[in-house]
Amino acid sequence: MDRKERRLTALKAQMRIGEKLFEITVSNISETGLMAKMTEPPPAGTEVEILRRSARVRGSIVWSEGRRFGMKANEPIDLNSLLADSGLGLKQSDTGAAAVRKSWWHWSKRR
Repeated sequence: MDRKERRLTALKAQMRIGEKLFEITVSNISETGLMAKMTEPPPAGTEVEILRRSARVRGSIVWSEGRRFGMKANEPIDLNSLLADSGLGLKQSDTGAAAVRKSWWHWSKRR
């Protein structure tokens, strides 16, 4: 099985199980699933929906241990939609960090 690249996060979201909503913190995410934390995670096999702003991700719990659990998504996760407004949707190279390093390097060479 080919594991997709995971992005570390600390996103607050909600998880729907049936008609009930629970507060969760998403710890890492990939196109195929996520790991999150909550007080009492549901057992493996539970169908859930993760809600964050306008993003919706449906899937099933595949494992739980202590406060952590893993969810496999039914369909590929739109990372940009789920990570919108978090600053985590962009890779470091997209944030201008390279430009900052380059300008610092030029500054240090002039001294």
